[in-house]
Amino acid sequence: MTVFVPGRLVNPLNQRWHWAERARWARRWRQDTALCVGSQRHVLIGHGYRTFFADFIQHPKAITFVAHVARRFDPDGLSAALKPCLDGLGQGRADAKMIASDGPDAGHTVSYEQVLDRRIQGVEITIALL
Repeated sequence: MTVFVPGRLVNPLNQRWHWAERARWARRWRQDTALCVGSQRHVLIGHGYRTFFADFIQHPKAITFVAHVARRFDPDGLSAALKPCLDGLGQGRADAKMIASDGPDAGHTVSYEQVLDRRIQGVEITIALL
């Protein structure tokens, strides 16, 4: 499954934000990710894939984030900028419910890439079973 979440990414490690402003930024990305991925999930469930998703959540997955950015990020900044997107895939009340946990014991492989694109900015998320 591949979805695109539009929006401008910023490196939160380089920002001088008040804690509430950073929380709003992270919440917005988490909700946008959950909305885009969750809507695709509900379309597939509506087409008869309900039992598939019951098993899909528990299995390890390969998750690839491709950030479409105006300027290159350093590796730690890219992973920090995409952390709310990864959290939006989880099991929280308002999340997409695509992964059971994002911890190292869950067995998921998460990879981060970036593409320079000044016209269309956002994050392309690909989720596949391992």
